Amino acid sequence: MSSQIESKKIISRRQALAWMGMRTLETGILGTVMLHGGKDRTKSQRQANEEEAAAALNPTINIEVGEDENGRDVLIEPRIENEKKPLEVRYFAGEIAYTAFEITDAESEASLIKNMAVGALANNVGIAYLLKNSSYLLNMGAGAVTAATARTVDIISTAVYAKHTSDTRFTEYGINNYTFETSEQLSVHPSSNEVLSKGLRGLPVVGLIGFFVPFVGRGYAGASPFIAMHNLRAAHAIGKSFEIGDKVKSLISEGKDQNYIRDFLYDLSPSTKSNSIDPGKRELPSINEP
Repeated sequence: MSSQIESKKIISRRQALAWMGMRTLETGILGTVMLHGGKDRTKSQRQANEEEAAAALNPTINIEVGEDENGRDVLIEPRIENEKKPLEVRYFAGEIAYTAFEITDAESEASLIKNMAVGALANNVGIAYLLKNSSYLLNMGAGAVTAATARTVDIISTAVYAKHTSDTRFTEYGINNYTFETSEQLSVHPSSNEVLSKGLRGLPVVGLIGFFVPFVGRGYAGASPFIAMHNLRAAHAIGKSFEIGDKVKSLISEGKDQNYIRDFLYDLSPSTKSNSIDPGKRELPSINEP
């Protein structure tokens, strides 16, 4: 009798591990689909902006060596290839964006992915466990509802972020080169109207996917709060970058030079105050919408 009970426990344990393994596999598949994009869509723009800023702020000086009447080497008067241009806020866009993201404690992409994975797995496991004895139709219905709800949360939070793209300072200050929408279903810098119109049109499709593949809805619902928080933090960071850019613009109008402005930005940065992060190694977040 005792051996039979022990055998049942072993089988139950194996079944539990297999069940958990299946939920983990489902979450892994969902994560792969959600993160299939995510490439840096502003890399070339950012490099061009940084090259232009470097050329504008640091004129090229050519120094040639000639010979005097005695055959000795002498320096010829240096020639300036390109004159230093007037300062513009966008020349400091990288420092402004990085500082704003640090001040607002915006989340990095690596941290977002980790939180999304944990949330998706926990929710997938939890709902699947609660409905394990329910009909498959009920599971499908729950998948549709959770998928549609998660998508709605995602759309709204992305629209909040996207409202900043219509602000003229977004391009004037060069912030558009340092943040982007990862979903290739949307433009690199979508407007709120674009996010809402395309998102709402696709909402029934997402619901149908959740209906026929319930784990998609369960996992997406678990990840969506982290996606929303990430988008809202990024929106706050962009707003802060506008504030910093306004101050830089004021300093330029007062005749301050680039060293003064860089000192100002340096003093604002939490990482340089704590000396815990190399300013050249800061990680910018992106906006993630599956």
